[in-house]
Amino acid sequence: MGADKQVIPELNTQLADKLIAEDVIQDGMAVKVKAALQAADELGYVMLASWKNPENLVSLLAGKAVGTKVIK
Repeated sequence: MGADKQVIPELNTQLADKLIAEDVIQDGMAVKVKAALQAADELGYVMLASWKNPENLVSLLAGKAVGTKVIK
């Protein structure tokens, strides 16, 4: 989520670094974002989404945009 608490549709290294420096992304989420960026480097992209709603997994598998697409 950005500073306005809205989901960020796409996140790259430059934006992630900026949001981490501004403490918009912090603590455990910063660790997850950094790990996602490393994975995206190998895989092309990864998706970060809330698993509070199990239907998100079904939507992701169906190719729907859910959460944040992390790219390198």
